[in-house]
Amino acid sequence: MGLLKKTKIVGMKNAFTQYITVPSSMVQDSQYSFKNGENVNIFLEPEHQWLIVSRDDLEVSPKDFKPEENSEEIVIKKKGRRT
Repeated sequence: MGLLKKTKIVGMKNAFTQYITVPSSMVQDSQYSFKNGENVNIFLEPEHQWLIVSRDDLEVSPKDFKPEENSEEIVIKKKGRRT
């Protein structure tokens, strides 16, 4: 089962840049695999209003985010591998 926490998006005063804070309780969980300074991919799926962050070694594309009706399952593939 994945982790779900509420957080907020914080904007810069004189720029369009925004930051998403990751709660400490999520970072400390053994399922959390991101490290400080790690490069990540960020993907916006507008149909479902999902903002998805993945490790840089994962391939994320729009075709991966087409769940069946009433399904919460998403398939993300490792780069260079076919599944």
